[in-house]
Amino acid sequence: MTQIILDNGQDGFWDMTLRFRQRIQQENIVFTDEDFAGLRDRSVGREVEF
Repeated sequence: MTQIILDNGQDGFWDMTLRFRQRIQQENIVFTDEDFAGLRDRSVGREVEF
């Protein structure tokens, strides 16, 4: 699957996104909310001193 992500220097972002989606469908991979649970950092950010 890594091969579809590598840029060959000719395909743009959108072309690569479409190829990625196509491969996901071919492989019958399904993403659920559980796959992304706890992924986001909910902290307020780093402290900044002025």
